Amino acid sequence: RNTDVDFNTESIDAAIQVGGPPFRGLHAHRLFRSKLAPLAHPDLCEKFAPLKSAKDLARMPLIELNNIPGMWEQWFAKADPRIKLNELSLSSDSLLAAIQMAESGVGVVLAPFPLTASVVAAGRLKALFRPSLLMDKRDFHLVYRKEDATSAKIKAIRKWLKDVIAELEQRTNTNDL
Repeated sequence: RNTDVDFNTESIDAAIQVGGPPFRGLHAHRLFRSKLAPLAHPDLCEKFAPLKSAKDLARMPLIELNNIPGMWEQWFAKADPRIKLNELSLSSDSLLAAIQMAESGVGVVLAPFPLTASVVAAGRLKALFRPSLLMDKRDFHLVYRKEDATSAKIKAIRKWLKDVIAELEQRTNTNDL
């Protein structure tokens, strides 16, 4: 979900939080550095072809994540500071919904790798530029109560997530993005 977990009021053992520590007295392990890339459905890419520069991308409908405003502005500031965006007309409250919007061909989503590597590998979306880090860290962390650090549940989820992330990072590194 898009909000912080409250371990004192919710019945939850662990969560994945986006952002940077500290996480209100919780134990945190960074799962991966989030590299962002613009992703679009291949048909939308054809409609706006050729797509060779950030200026070309700026002509396309861009999907903004309401809970992380300003991501597109940061991306364009890094790619080509001369480009000034107009108001973004497409928005979503969740990354999953924004990815689904992009898969349906309505716009371009700025999405994190390696999390979205499998969507690109399957051909459902196309990476328009190579993934890159933005100034504002959007790292993914596993968080849990400090007193639960040695529990079997936490050890199991840490191992499972480590394996999943390693596979996703390998897909990111081996795919022709």
